[in-house]
Amino acid sequence: MLRRFIGGMLCQSVAVVTVVVAASSLSACASDAAPETGEAEQTAGETKSFQDATIPLDPTSASSNGTAIVNDLTFDVPSSVLTENAAPAALADSLASNQKTSIGFSNVVGASGDFTMSNPTLSGKLKIASCTFTVAKPVPLVGTIFIKSCAIKVTATGVPTGGGGVQGTASLVLNGVSSDPVTIKVALTPTGALVVNGHPTQVVVTGTSGS
Repeated sequence: MLRRFIGGMLCQSVAVVTVVVAASSLSACASDAAPETGEAEQTAGETKSFQDATIPLDPTSASSNGTAIVNDLTFDVPSSVLTENAAPAALADSLASNQKTSIGFSNVVGASGDFTMSNPTLSGKLKIASCTFTVAKPVPLVGTIFIKSCAIKVTATGVPTGGGGVQGTASLVLNGVSSDPVTIKVALTPTGALVVNGHPTQVVVTGTSGS
């Protein structure tokens, strides 16, 4: 009986030792994993700086609704780029009488939206995928302004990847002619995709400038 009692106590002691060793091993593994977590956080904290990151306003951007970035923005563009692509003559002449024309965007979803212009005062519908402004008002200036290529170019410094947005600038580029820059909020997703005023795009920014 005594032998059986001692043998049972020894078995229990071995079991306790085994559990303690296993717990120590798990603790060591957790300790080893800690630097990896730190590295992930550091990568997420990288900042990027970029100049003239181009977001084309084309069918691809329209299909992902990246065109929504122009909503509630107003750009001052050289009137000449609009004049040379405007018809009829009354519309072209009205545009030509000003050095700059302001273009404001609203209700832009996908390939369609609304626009207003000042200098001269115009309003109508926008087809972003084909860069076409169809003037509906005023009636004497009803016509079309066709642009071959349109895009937004974004510049920002020290934008944290996967973090909050910072102030940057955007310019509207029509047929290679840039507007005056306007202030926007720029952010980057964890994968580096550009977000403008809360609207995600498919443009991925490369290059880092510290962390």
